[in-house]
Amino acid sequence: MNPLNTCSRCLQVVGQAQRAAHSGSPRLLSTSLGHHAAAQERRQRDPFTDPPTSPPPAKASKASKAPKMTNTTMQSPPGELSNSTTSGPSSYEDANDMPSTAMMQSHIRRSLTRPTSIDRAASLLRSTASSATETYIIYGLTLSFFQSGSAAVAYTIPESVRTEILTGKGPPKTANGEDIGVPTEESIDSIWFDTDSGFGLQPSFSTWSQVTFLHMYLLTVRLRAMSSAANFKLYQQYLLEHFSQAAEEKMMLLHTISARGIRNQYLKDLFVQWRGVLAAYDEGLIKGDAVLASAVWRNVFKGDEEVDWEKVARVVAWMRAVIAELSRVEDVKALGQPGVLGGPQGIWNKSWDKVTKSTTL
Repeated sequence: MNPLNTCSRCLQVVGQAQRAAHSGSPRLLSTSLGHHAAAQERRQRDPFTDPPTSPPPAKASKASKAPKMTNTTMQSPPGELSNSTTSGPSSYEDANDMPSTAMMQSHIRRSLTRPTSIDRAASLLRSTASSATETYIIYGLTLSFFQSGSAAVAYTIPESVRTEILTGKGPPKTANGEDIGVPTEESIDSIWFDTDSGFGLQPSFSTWSQVTFLHMYLLTVRLRAMSSAANFKLYQQYLLEHFSQAAEEKMMLLHTISARGIRNQYLKDLFVQWRGVLAAYDEGLIKGDAVLASAVWRNVFKGDEEVDWEKVARVVAWMRAVIAELSRVEDVKALGQPGVLGGPQGIWNKSWDKVTKSTTL
């Protein structure tokens, strides 16, 4: 407490003067008095230069009024203020920079509608899985198509009469040197092998391949009407693939062709024959039954000059009947169901029944 209301610097000067007087040093005394005089002059010129260290005593009043509250923000100490200004914007500026409710809602809507990386990966996986599943479905359907057509001319060669490498003995041969087999249980009553009311074809590899090609061609005519060109290519590709696998299996097991190079050469020849079958039968469908009959004669009946042309005409009529029946099937996948193509009431046999009835009338 400073009762004289004297500034700290003046008190310091007075103290120095008192010490100088006691010590008897005139230099220290004159210096202290000079500082005191200079301080008095500064105070007279500017009374607020050195404010007193302690505030003046407040005047006593009977009723002191409470300080009036104003809408001002509290000021922080200089140190805190400097720290807050250097570290970041004030709370008032933060409040002004905050996004509005509409902006936040818009951001949330965009984040909800925008697909994440996981969603995009899941969508890609679903599309890939869907295409892969469709491929497997087509593969299974074409296998069913192929089996229904080749079953009518299925044959085998008993193991006891298969060609032996050491002895050279083998099954009986046709005039062209083909191995002759025997019909299987599923084809023993087939119209293709029946010598009485059927066509009397020999159960050989050539007969199997050409009659199977004929069934594959009729299915190809129906598959061409599909809306998806990509799916049609898959159907055609797998149909031919099933044929090639079955043909190579017969070469190995029934005809004992163990050399892979020879089998590959035969498969290439069969592919060329398939391309020729497509062109020949397409020409026959466009130009008429006479051209179609000549294509059937060359491929199915091997160009036999002594052929019964009534049989050739029956095959042509059967082809027309099958195409008409297949055109009534709206969904190609329905053809893969049991009994639709093969079986007693399937399209293959049903078309033969129609041909038989039309020829007997």
